[in-house]
Amino acid sequence: MVREDIITGKTALKYDYLSVRKYLFKAIQDSNRNGKWDTGNYLQKKQPEKVFYFSKTLELRANWTVEEEWLIE
Repeated sequence: MVREDIITGKTALKYDYLSVRKYLFKAIQDSNRNGKWDTGNYLQKKQPEKVFYFSKTLELRANWTVEEEWLIE
């Protein structure tokens, strides 16, 4: 993990000075707002918190700027 951000609503994130490599992005819907992913509980019939993965692997190159939009519903 390179960075972790807690966001609410529509937010723009900016990551400066990342190393040249490929990156994957993952978002967790933190329903109970405890700051971590919860697995759920079978006996209490609670589902795990939803996890979303960005559809593309982003490859960063030196002196390049990349902008992507990710709509999570």
